Amino acid sequence: KIKIGRKGDMRKSSSGNEFQPPMKLDHFLVTTLRRGPDGNFLRDEMVHSMVGDAPTRLRVRLLYHDIEMNFSSRLASFDGRAMFCSGDGRTATRRGVAEPIKCPCERLEMTYRGRDKCKPNGALSVILDGVPNVGSVWQFRTTSWNSIRQLEASLLQIKTFTGGILAGIPLDLVLSPKDVQTPDGQGMTAYVVSLEFPGTVQDLRSIGRQLLDEEKTHYRKLRETSAHTETMVVVLREIAKSSKGASKKAAELLLGIGLTEPAKEPPRTV
Repeated sequence: KIKIGRKGDMRKSSSGNEFQPPMKLDHFLVTTLRRGPDGNFLRDEMVHSMVGDAPTRLRVRLLYHDIEMNFSSRLASFDGRAMFCSGDGRTATRRGVAEPIKCPCERLEMTYRGRDKCKPNGALSVILDGVPNVGSVWQFRTTSWNSIRQLEASLLQIKTFTGGILAGIPLDLVLSPKDVQTPDGQGMTAYVVSLEFPGTVQDLRSIGRQLLDEEKTHYRKLRETSAHTETMVVVLREIAKSSKGASKKAAELLLGIGLTEPAKEPPRTV
């Protein structure tokens, strides 16, 4: 996980209930999937030995060319830990309701004070560049309108400049302070997450062309390998129908590459 917040120290409410208020961070925290005694996910010490104790910039790569596969977003309302409603800004599905309903509803309004208030939810999946764990994927989740809009704008801009290529491009996941206004007009500093390419537009376009050429070469070789395999199978099957010695050898080869089933021995008679 990639986080910019954590659970704070345990406190007691006026009614006597214990709780841990959320605590915002001014840097990225990369964690494992295990929790510590305080309920927080444990810091990934191996990753932080590479990126530093309090990084505000992480070198990452995306997994897909499709924006929504890299960064999914929705409006969601929770009743405790259970999801109550989920929508895309046009229609929503709600627990206990068979038909889709109109989205958004009053739960998204600033004046709504219920515990099931609707919030935006975004999830970005990335590979941390240089971390020696091929196959591992890290996810950054946010309920910030500012971060969601910034990430969507960053992805669209990068994809436009590369001609559609996103997967594999070296990018920086950046956390930066921004002066914003609260709904009641008060000024505050919010930390916003974005994606940046560390170079010029020309550099970005060049890398996009390079990755596209590599993909074309890779798929061409796959097609050639597939065609060669099909040809070999046809030849072996023809040989298997011919002379006895060649037939036996061809049958062994076909069996070895898993294209035939071993012959069943006839039942023995006593």
